[in-house]
Amino acid sequence: MKRYLPELPARWCAAVGAATWLGVVLGLARPIALGVILSTVAAVGVILWRPAIVLIVFCALGVGSGWISAGRTAAIEAVELPTGRVEASLKVAEDHSLRSYGQIVAEIISLDGVGWGGPRVAVRNLPEDVTVGAVVVASGTMRDGVRRVRDEIVAGTFVVDAVIAAHPSGNPIVNGGNAVRNAVANRYNGDHVGDGLLSGFLTGDTDRMLAS
Repeated sequence: MKRYLPELPARWCAAVGAATWLGVVLGLARPIALGVILSTVAAVGVILWRPAIVLIVFCALGVGSGWISAGRTAAIEAVELPTGRVEASLKVAEDHSLRSYGQIVAEIISLDGVGWGGPRVAVRNLPEDVTVGAVVVASGTMRDGVRRVRDEIVAGTFVVDAVIAAHPSGNPIVNGGNAVRNAVANRYNGDHVGDGLLSGFLTGDTDRMLAS
């Protein structure tokens, strides 16, 4: 029987990656389609090529990952997020260096004085000097809409109009990390060639890299 996938490390890595990716896609698909496709692929693979069992195992792992992700998204979609004008108390979950497109992810503590135990939201227009771990009280507009922001699935977007209060994190580890990050940013502030590259490498802040 001719083997269509030579037993070479690079080829195996690519095949395993493709199988896992396929599994994730199938895990996100409808259960009926998933069962039919996966069963067919598994049967044909085992009959024609015994080593396909390895790929099927990784595909199954991908299916599990896809199921978990789909379940998490469905749970967030089921949450009823208050929309419109609100006053929110938020805990910043990301550093400024991750604020792509002017937004970060934050954990909601309360909305209009009522405690909130639901999913996180994306936050826009938050001042850059607000560090990770800080608790911010702000007024603005809440919009629903489940989407992905980097590695987080958020329930909606909070657009800040005004910051009423901001309190730094009380966690000494978080504060230590913020202090180191600020020291690096102040030391490599763009006055010299390569500062942006070093700052981006050490802190993840790529804002100055183009200037370097």
